[in-house]
Amino acid sequence: MRSLRVYRSWWLVPMLAVATGAVVLSRIGARDAERRNEEAKSTSGSGADGAVLPAALGLELRCTLTDMHLREATSVAFSPDSRTLASGSRDGSIRLWDADTGACVRTLIAGDAAVWSVAVSPDGRMLVGGDSDGIVRVWDLATGALRSSLRGHRGGVTSVAVSPDGTTLASGSRDRTVRLWDARTGEPTRTLTAKRNVVAVAFTPDGQWLASGGVDETISLWHVETGEPLKTIDTESWITSLAFSPPAGATLAAGTKALRDRRYHTEARLWDVETGELIHTLAERVGGAISVAFSPDGRTLATGGGSEVQLWDVATAELKRTMTDAGSPIAAVAFGPNGRHVAGCGGWSRSAFVALWDAQTGEKLWTMQRGKREYQSKCQIAVSPDGEKVASARRGEVRIWDVETRTLGTTLRGHSDRVTFVGFGREGTTLWSAGNDRTLRQWDVRRGALLRTLEEPLLAGVQSICLSPDAGTVVIGSGAHVMSQPPVEKQYGRVTLFDLSTGKSRTWTGHRYFAHDVAFSPDGRTVVSGGDEGTVKLWDAGTGKLKRTLAADDGGDLSDVYSVAFSPDGALVAAGTESGLVSVWEAAAGRLVWTAQGHGERVNTLSFSRDGRTLIGGGYGGTLRVWDAASGAELQAAAERMGIVWDVVPFPQGDMVASYSEDGVVRLWSGQPTLPSRILMGHEGPISAVALSPDGQEVAGAGPGGTVTVWDADTGEEKQALRGHGCPLRAVAFSPDGKWLASGGTKDGDGETRDRGEVLVWDTGTWESTALLPENDDAANALAFSPDGKTLAVTSGRWDQGNQTCGVTLWDFRTGAKLASLHGHTSQVKSLAFGPDGRMLVTGGPDPRVIVWDLERGEPAATLRGHSGLVNAVAFSPDGRTVASGAGTMSNVVTRMGSDGEVIVWDAQTREGKHVLKGHRGGVLSVATSPDGQTLASGDRRGTIMLWDARTGERTRTLRGHRSAVYSLAFSADGMTLASGSEDRTVRLWELKPKPQ
Repeated sequence: MRSLRVYRSWWLVPMLAVATGAVVLSRIGARDAERRNEEAKSTSGSGADGAVLPAALGLELRCTLTDMHLREATSVAFSPDSRTLASGSRDGSIRLWDADTGACVRTLIAGDAAVWSVAVSPDGRMLVGGDSDGIVRVWDLATGALRSSLRGHRGGVTSVAVSPDGTTLASGSRDRTVRLWDARTGEPTRTLTAKRNVVAVAFTPDGQWLASGGVDETISLWHVETGEPLKTIDTESWITSLAFSPPAGATLAAGTKALRDRRYHTEARLWDVETGELIHTLAERVGGAISVAFSPDGRTLATGGGSEVQLWDVATAELKRTMTDAGSPIAAVAFGPNGRHVAGCGGWSRSAFVALWDAQTGEKLWTMQRGKREYQSKCQIAVSPDGEKVASARRGEVRIWDVETRTLGTTLRGHSDRVTFVGFGREGTTLWSAGNDRTLRQWDVRRGALLRTLEEPLLAGVQSICLSPDAGTVVIGSGAHVMSQPPVEKQYGRVTLFDLSTGKSRTWTGHRYFAHDVAFSPDGRTVVSGGDEGTVKLWDAGTGKLKRTLAADDGGDLSDVYSVAFSPDGALVAAGTESGLVSVWEAAAGRLVWTAQGHGERVNTLSFSRDGRTLIGGGYGGTLRVWDAASGAELQAAAERMGIVWDVVPFPQGDMVASYSEDGVVRLWSGQPTLPSRILMGHEGPISAVALSPDGQEVAGAGPGGTVTVWDADTGEEKQALRGHGCPLRAVAFSPDGKWLASGGTKDGDGETRDRGEVLVWDTGTWESTALLPENDDAANALAFSPDGKTLAVTSGRWDQGNQTCGVTLWDFRTGAKLASLHGHTSQVKSLAFGPDGRMLVTGGPDPRVIVWDLERGEPAATLRGHSGLVNAVAFSPDGRTVASGAGTMSNVVTRMGSDGEVIVWDAQTREGKHVLKGHRGGVLSVATSPDGQTLASGDRRGTIMLWDARTGERTRTLRGHRSAVYSLAFSADGMTLASGSEDRTVRLWELKPKPQ
């Protein structure tokens, strides 16, 4: 494998660039810092040409430990005995709540997929969930065991229902179908086809008929046994929910949504099932959606919309009661089978609530709500020595979580104020906690019993606490706020060792105001403390003697040290500062090994991985960053919008890491090694397109800045900066013989003139360019050379309402002659790719459609439908038998009926989808197929690249390293390298296979 290096252009505004064993510093203006890093480089065993960068520790979120949904709750359903309430959420979980107390009794995980609908069988044995990945999952309600996963839908499942006799399941989907399943075997029994996306399904009380409704503005009534349609009700509105009135099902209620006067109006409507006549219109409002549910006697209808739940008299259409204080939009409502309770759920994107009201009085009985911040500090979580339990502090209590089941086990209560520290004893059977009530408490973990309480005044002003490796001593970092400048000789920052068995303590001073963080060395003989003015101090734990003072400066501007950590072997000590600087020293010699500016803001916590190879930091910006412990090379930045990260703790075994953040959630991360990569830097802005030359010697990148940057793929040196465009660039491609490079973009009009596409073709020998497109073509979003190198395909046309004027133009790029125009899309085409023989071309756009063109006839050979989000990328397999398309929104905002964030692999002959590849947590922006056809790569809005087995659709690897959207992917001709271009202004070259020496 070739050496991997990191490169930068020296004319750039100083940025951080790191190579293994060679750290390039930026924002560290002091020359002595540069000198110290050069010394560290010379002692690390790496030469000037760099060393092999090890596979990065790719942190992947494994699960969350919390008793609340992390994202909007989308649906609710009661058990038949009204004792249990199930709620589904866009966070991929279903939670079961005790209806009497509101306590979360079980969490069921559906993976990364959002749960859009839940239903409980009439006998209370089955819980059914419909997911955004198109799977219907059936759970055992009593045990929480997953019984079956029903696959068949090609789009997200928006609604599920169980027949009254419990024998049939119904699921409605965005793939425009309703599927019926045998509840006992999980086998599909019938497929019903709608005109557009299905949003809601509901059985009649006798189970003979099924109603479905959605975006086609109709309600269809189907015979369950035969699948024959009985009638269709024209609603002139989208259907958002459906419910039949018990006991006979004579009335059908629906939530509707229609665009009027440029605003969405929502209503609840009642129809007579037999005649299809509209009876009443209720709960009219602007915006949002309406959910409906009947009371068990059929006399009352509950509607949820806005932030209100309303109860209506079905006979008179009079409003009986309004229940508010939901705090955020209502997504779904449900009547309890006992008729006494009404449940509602909803929330915003990053908040959630589930609530229960008394149907008779309107009193809110309980609410479980997320959205409030948990202002905490370090030492808030601890992992048991066997790795089976995680303890977390929340306000005045300690929670013990079971890692395997992801459920809350024991809650320890006794502190009268906020808990500031938790730590397991050596055997894991006991746990220590400290709080602002100035007490240390020891607990029996198995019984949840308090063993003893130590009142300790030294806990006043505590900043951090750390338990010694033998669990016999705690070290306390503390200090005092001083309003006026103290005398120089006065020191307020204290480091205290407290013996848990004797209650005796020893205190040392050395920091000016605060000792913000403290930690023991693995052998317990040394204590490290971080404090004011950028100082890190090493103390002898036995004598209290100050062994060494280290300076973590930021270009001479001393910044408070807020986090410190020892490596597992005790050889290294790390510190993070208020300004975001991370420094690592040799503990014995005090020599600075490396310094990096990572977070850009306070580094709250640092922790070495169990094997000591990586350093993980959590910051105020809500990110986890991973560095190579030996060199300081930043390997990953994992952002989950989790708020301020207060603590990070590695597991004693394996590659798991636990983090705790201000949202009060414990997250467990699995460290999956990712492939090494070379980073090409120097481009003046985000990179929208990337291409590899056929011989693999050059890499070209282009972006909104209008410049094409060409690098040497082996050395990483910038060879050319091609400036000639007057517009943002969206596409770049090498000709098959490597003699030409085409680049294109679109220049925005000024209101009076149209947008204008611009394509330049560069001679790679002289780097001289010629313009291709005349001024009347206006959408050069993508381009590609034909396999024979004679034709250049460029997206063209603009959207004229009602006219299919958008498509692709084929050019003879040498003469500038237009060869053909292909029109069929109703909006600007975003992506295109030639088939291997040059006879076929595939295009994708926001329609959302994928069109396969027969170039000999100039007509569509196939139109592939299945995506509901924007089709951002397409690719042909090398044998031409399959087409891959990636879809999703271009932003991180995903609505319930919006982006699918998926890749579909289509059979080019049958036009059927062979595989639907799920896993991306943001819109898919780029796809590429390896030359041997075995691997498919896809990149998303969040900077993640996934590799798939093109034959089976199984994910084989996840590549992490980019900090933001991956807009472009390209394989080398030998398939050994994958190039990725990103919004983070870098191109990464991933070595998929070892290069022959």
